[in-house]
Amino acid sequence: MKIWQTGLSLVGIGLVTAGVISVMGASGQATEMEAPKPEATTSVQTISLDLASYQPEIRLIGQIEPSQQLDIVSEISASVLETPINSGDVVDAGVVLVQLDDFDVQQSLAQAQANAADIAAQIQLFEAQQALNREALQLEQDQLSLLNDKYKQQKAVGASAQTLADLKQQVSRQNYLVKQAQQTLSNAPINRQQLLLQQTKLNLALKSAQRQANKATIVAPFNGQVAALHAKANQLVSPGSALLKFVSHDDMRVKVNLPITLAAMRQQLTGRIESNGRDSNIRFNNGHTQVQPGSAGLVSWFDIDDDENWIVGEVVDVTLHKPSVENAFKVPVSALFQDKWIYSIDEEQKLKPIEVTLQGRVRENSQDWLIVTPTQSIASKQRILVTRLNNPTTGLKIFERGVDPEPEPVPETESEADES
Repeated sequence: MKIWQTGLSLVGIGLVTAGVISVMGASGQATEMEAPKPEATTSVQTISLDLASYQPEIRLIGQIEPSQQLDIVSEISASVLETPINSGDVVDAGVVLVQLDDFDVQQSLAQAQANAADIAAQIQLFEAQQALNREALQLEQDQLSLLNDKYKQQKAVGASAQTLADLKQQVSRQNYLVKQAQQTLSNAPINRQQLLLQQTKLNLALKSAQRQANKATIVAPFNGQVAALHAKANQLVSPGSALLKFVSHDDMRVKVNLPITLAAMRQQLTGRIESNGRDSNIRFNNGHTQVQPGSAGLVSWFDIDDDENWIVGEVVDVTLHKPSVENAFKVPVSALFQDKWIYSIDEEQKLKPIEVTLQGRVRENSQDWLIVTPTQSIASKQRILVTRLNNPTTGLKIFERGVDPEPEPVPETESEADES
């Protein structure tokens, strides 16, 4: 019995010892799992930037337009005799574009010319008659003066009463003739005014007829191009009927819908247009800007320095230079997230967001760069993330080979080990 008890005690001691060793082993393993793991890193590329001054660009789409364009319509009722030009023709000022049948207009013009000539002749005849009337008055007055002198002489020498009565009757009759001649001359200004008023009226009618006659021949008002020809030979047209569309050819401009944010600085804008290997400098036209109804932009026109290489209606790429921006970063397109964030790298190699305002673009060495300005004051020198991450987050640790220390390898988890 003692031997059995002793053996049992030894077995118990062995089991306790094994349990203690097992517990120690388990405790040692727990201590090893609680040790800090190396933090996971994301491999990226960055650039170091300094705040500086840049002149950003804005890129838009524009369309070439003529500085002048006219929709020419008929001003008379007539038929189209001929159209010596075709759509697309470039012509000089004064070239006949459309000739209308002006037979009725010419008849009216001839009648107006005859009426004007007739009233001019009447006025000329009236003036000649007035000269004769003035001479007649002078003769009558001279005759009256003679009769008065004769009457006085006869009275002085004691002529008979009958003689004196006859002379007095002659004087009275001559005095009547003088007054009649004076009355004729006194009416002359009124008669002349009536004739002149009639002449003015007929001259106005003549000018109207001449204008109507001129309207039968439609000529180019300036050097330009026939953008569209609507009139056809033998076509009957009436006042308001469209004949053709004519545009200037020597002076082009580009139409652009400016963002409303550029409204305040539009007069400072310069730039260039490009299309199919051609380019020209442009400048803002102060005289042609309007708010586009129903949109958030400004319809504006820019004058083209050398416009002979451009075609009306052509669509072009427009690059506008904004005024210089101070305290800005020039970053690649990939560095801007959601149009308002860039990410700097702190001393612990972690991402830190910086809110920015996009000011425009610049193009250097065939690469596009964005010009952005921080919304808050920051250090002038920054290390900026340029790798396009799907979901950059604040505090994400990054690593750039050749710049940052090599990260420690992250141990595999048990599940990863089992899978391997």
